[in-house]
Formats: sequence, C-alpha cells, structure tokens
Amino acid sequence: MRSENTLGCVLALVCPAAGAWAGSTNYSDLVSWEAAVSAPVTLVDFDGLTNGTLAGGMDFGPGAVVQDYQGLATSPRVDNDSPYGGGWLTNRNNPGFDEFVNGFRIDFTTPVYAVSLLDNPNEANRLRLYDANDQLVGEMSNTTGQNFLGIVTDTPVAYMTVVNLPPEDGAFAIDDLRFAVPEPGSLALLGLGGWTLLRRRR
Repeated sequence: MRSENTLGCVLALVCPAAGAWAGSTNYSDLVSWEAAVSAPVTLVDFDGLTNGTLAGGMDFGPGAVVQDYQGLATSPRVDNDSPYGGGWLTNRNNPGFDEFVNGFRIDFTTPVYAVSLLDNPNEANRLRLYDANDQLVGEMSNTTGQNFLGIVTDTPVAYMTVVNLPPEDGAFAIDDLRFAVPEPGSLALLGLGGWTLLRRRR
C-alpha cells in the first residue's frame, strides 16, 4: 500500500467515455484516469498479507474498509497465489455466494471522488459508486479481456461495490484499488452540501 501523487484536472479535456450519471466520467485505462485526478492517489495492492486472510472489517489505504459480501455474513479474502501475481481480493467460490448479487463492498472513511481497480482479465465486472444517501453516482462495466475500471465523479463517494457479470464462473477478484481524496482547495468542486452529508453519516 502506498500513495501516488498525480496531477491533472478534475475531468480530462478529452474524456474517453462519459458516465451514465451527470458529473461522472468513465476511463478504460490507468493513464487517462490518472490524468483526470487532481489529488494524491492511494493505491491498495493487497500484497503482504498471509494467503487466505479474511478482509472483512480491514481498513486498507488507510480509508477503504472492506465489508462482508453484500447480503451475506461472510467476508472476501486476500489471496497471494494468483497466477496474475501479487495479492488479490477474491471470493474464491464461497459457499452460498452468488457473484452476480453478493459482490464486494468497500466503504470510504473519508469522501473520495475517483476510484479505479483491476480485475481478473478473464472476467467481466461492474463497478458502482454511491454517495452517503445510497444514491448511485457512477457505474462502469467491462468485458472479458478488459481489466481496468475507472470512474471520476464530482459527487463525494461514500462506498463502492463490485459484482461479476454473466456468464462468469463464480470466482472473481480485484487488485490495485486506487482512490483519491480531495484536497481542501478542491472541496468547492465537490459541492459543500454533499460533503456535509457524508461527514454527518460518518
């Protein structure tokens, strides 16, 4: 886990793909996503933990807390034996797990406005970002062979979810989670109202 400093504007001058929600933009590669982020970026690579470590309740980053699977009382785990190298947050076919419904949820203890991740290149996943009122503020899906998902939004993000998309095989994993916390001078870009709501929720 480490911090990366990147410079740029809140939205790239040439946006690869507009998000489905006003104020959000989707990116299909790390270079363009980083160019759109104007705050320091935290990288969570899930390395350095014992293989099979249960991640539920763990704070990575700091500031990104992994929750139990959506709708279940079981937790994702960190695996360090991936054929793609390094550590991955994975479901590894937990009993009773429906990868199309019971995905990962990661809460942000400080508001963020940009999130990206890698998934297993043999999978198709959907990343969703939510505000403090559980309103969807950004969504992006990819296809098999395209393993980068990145979203920049002008709404403070309280948490994110990731689920698998059909017709996958039940096992999925994510790696290299990146998120950006706005600097104090950037708060006007996020809207002080949304920032206040998120602070009250925490």
